[in-house]
Amino acid sequence: QSVVDVSMSYDDANKTLSFWHKGGDWIAGEDLTVTMTEGDTKKTLEENSLKDWEGNDKVVFDLGGCYSVKLLDPVPAGIVSIRLTSSDSVLYAFDGVLKP
Repeated sequence: QSVVDVSMSYDDANKTLSFWHKGGDWIAGEDLTVTMTEGDTKKTLEENSLKDWEGNDKVVFDLGGCYSVKLLDPVPAGIVSIRLTSSDSVLYAFDGVLKP
């Protein structure tokens, strides 16, 4: 089971969620999934990128890395559940309203 310290930010202008690797185990980028649930609707956010702290493309999510996903239109205005997961762990969980 992976142990990772992750933070999340939301960019309203670009409709993007970014997950920042703050420490812990590295994870293969292909093993990361972001899901968003609004009410009874659960969606996997497919459009993503993985960069290092300098903005270079990466294949692993490790210290200083940023895994970003594009939100679907329209962006939910109500309470949502967002999960960043790997095959064996929930790495980050958010339940609330996305605010710029």
